Amino acid sequence: ELFAYLKERKDDIMALDDDALTHLVKRSCQIKADVVSRDEREGGLRAVLNFGHTIGHALETATGYSRLLHGEAVAIGMVHAARLAARVGQMPEADSRRVEDIVKLYGLPHELPRDVEPSALMEAMARDKKSVSGEVRLVLPERIGKVEFGVAVERGQLESVLRL
Repeated sequence: ELFAYLKERKDDIMALDDDALTHLVKRSCQIKADVVSRDEREGGLRAVLNFGHTIGHALETATGYSRLLHGEAVAIGMVHAARLAARVGQMPEADSRRVEDIVKLYGLPHELPRDVEPSALMEAMARDKKSVSGEVRLVLPERIGKVEFGVAVERGQLESVLRL
């Protein structure tokens, strides 16, 4: 529902229309409050809010926190997490393309900077707090609006997606 709203009301949102932004912020807060209320002690469910963040944080680290805004890095992370989910058969390819399309629609970056080596991202992700014994774990989408958290990711598969 929110995903469709982002697509349908893009012009209004980008024009900073009060009604469109009020709805967007209100709905986003409702979704986050629902997740947090069901996981007050951060036992797991709250991790769904980290979609795109593991790759995004690694990208921020690799670029010295100076080249991308946090949201831009997370947008790139979301696109690559969706690509990985499609590659491993967890998410339909069409949904992965929809994630990338909405990121592009809003003029956000969707590809890694050319000078960033996937190996540098892999190293940063292995040190991420969500990793277990150096094994990268991501929030991967199953479809638009539904994700699985704590998914152990095979290094080779993730690196190949980062090289796309």
